[in-house]
Amino acid sequence: YMGATDEKEKKRLQVLSMGLQDYEEWKWSKNPTMVEVLQEFPSVQMPSTLLLTQLPLLQPRYYSISSSPDMYQDEVHLTVAVVSYRTRDGEGPIHHGVCSSWFNQIQEDEVV
Repeated sequence: YMGATDEKEKKRLQVLSMGLQDYEEWKWSKNPTMVEVLQEFPSVQMPSTLLLTQLPLLQPRYYSISSSPDMYQDEVHLTVAVVSYRTRDGEGPIHHGVCSSWFNQIQEDEVV
């Protein structure tokens, strides 16, 4: 089974699916991620396999090595800026960069 069980959500989704203008206004005003769509329509039920196929693939991350092999022969040091931003013209939730946030949360001596 796939769909919204809440009548109000079901009607809203039907409106969005039928009218390109309504959909475009909703999409551009909110710019929602998949998680935000599911939060906005919590009664939507879908198989987890379908959900996983809709998630975007992570793009490769490229980082600059900021250490010298002359100083640290067995180590590589990276300089990474922690990325965070808001959607919806700064009114939406805070989004965090996947890799930069992960780097920020691991212990300094952890092997990556």
